[in-house]
Amino acid sequence: MPLFTGMLEKRYSEATLICLKATAADVAIAMAAFWVVALLSQTRRWAMAVRLKHVVQFSAVAFVLAMLAEMVGTNLLHSYSYDSRMPLVPLLHVGLAPFLQWVFLPPVIVWLVYRQATSKG
Repeated sequence: MPLFTGMLEKRYSEATLICLKATAADVAIAMAAFWVVALLSQTRRWAMAVRLKHVVQFSAVAFVLAMLAEMVGTNLLHSYSYDSRMPLVPLLHVGLAPFLQWVFLPPVIVWLVYRQATSKG
């Protein structure tokens, strides 16, 4: 939260609502990436027999959507901005925290879904 302008000064309820909206956007990005891979693999059960190409496709789609959302949110809509403590990724001009989140999160999501979908019990 300290990496986004004004978040530390907001009331707890207001900051919670902002975080809830951001979480909903992240879920929408992950769901959109899931369905793109389902279309490409022609099955919505791709996560139960996951292959490296599925992980790469899911990760790439989620990353691109997330970076576009960051660029739109910060540069076009000005919905939020980064605090001076947020390092920026050169060329993309997005915050390092959301960049890293969407580098590491998609493979973890695929792994968790695979584990859950294939577990016995």
